Amino acid sequence: MHYFEPNEIVALLQAAYNRNRVHHMIMLVSVAHGLRVSDAIALESGDVQSTSLAVNRNRLKDNGEQLQPLHFSDNPIFDERSLVIHAGQIAGDSALKDKRLFHLCRQRCDQLIRRYGKEANIPTAKLHWHSLRHSTAMLTWSESHSLSQVQRVLGHKNQSTSLIYLHESDRAKGLLSLRRGLEAIADCSVTQLSTPIRETLTCSANSQ
Repeated sequence: MHYFEPNEIVALLQAAYNRNRVHHMIMLVSVAHGLRVSDAIALESGDVQSTSLAVNRNRLKDNGEQLQPLHFSDNPIFDERSLVIHAGQIAGDSALKDKRLFHLCRQRCDQLIRRYGKEANIPTAKLHWHSLRHSTAMLTWSESHSLSQVQRVLGHKNQSTSLIYLHESDRAKGLLSLRRGLEAIADCSVTQLSTPIRETLTCSANSQ
């Protein structure tokens, strides 16, 4: 399972923002609220409630419904005010019977994440829509270090499910710790070694 690093989230959202604002909105709302692709494409104008969003409405997952605050920011690529405007336009159009915010299917969403991910130079292995949800988990965990908060944001019934989302981070941190350990050993100069060891190294070098 993969997730996007913070700089990759910025690059991905920026690439979408520059190309298509609706594509940007569905990516932003997915990572800001930990939505599955099925939840994101099912969102309707009525789900945007002033400063909140009704999320995790997928009844097949039996997660119930919760309200999450919308994220307002001076940085336009992280500002969900555009979602409020978009929802208002759809709600106010009496000719529209379909009040969905995003007229996209799963396959199209996967195409979009690959397209914008490549533009952002993100590794291909990460370019799956579910990586956005994993990124939500990692952002929540990095700020709170609370498994219960990760569980609440993602709408999991059991914490064991939330733990699965954090295993990739543990693996990455383990590899990073190993690399740092090896670098620390490599940085030890010969002058820091004990005299017998220095003499041994010197003799070995001369014998060669």
